[in-house]
Amino acid sequence: MRPIKTLDELKKIAGSWAGLHNSFVDGDGCECFIVLNGNARSSKTIWYFPEGQPASDWDDTDVASVDGFLDEYEKKDIKVKWMVFHDISGAYVEYVDDDAFLLHTLISEALEKGALYEYVFDYDAARKELEEMNERNSE
Repeated sequence: MRPIKTLDELKKIAGSWAGLHNSFVDGDGCECFIVLNGNARSSKTIWYFPEGQPASDWDDTDVASVDGFLDEYEKKDIKVKWMVFHDISGAYVEYVDDDAFLLHTLISEALEKGALYEYVFDYDAARKELEEMNERNSE
């Protein structure tokens, strides 16, 4: 795990592929988690679209602005900058801008408290551990 300290850092990580394609690509984004209120962990996948992308037309996806969640007819012609998949509920939510994203999620609080982390798999350490394990087993 690696801490994410700023919104700009999250934008860079969450937009690394999605931002290049300017559209949702399954598998892109930042897989991360928040640890607040003790040991409660909330896992999410977050995508950032620097130029915005059309709000999805998925029936089960909500779109939020700073004024609240949009009705179906309000989603038409709206561009979103953020999309979050909440692992615990299996829900996707899109946000029209940074303000809506920070207002309707716990990301702002998590950044303030140093409680947002990216899941990171250290391939080099895993390779070294595997080599050491194989060496021990061959003795």
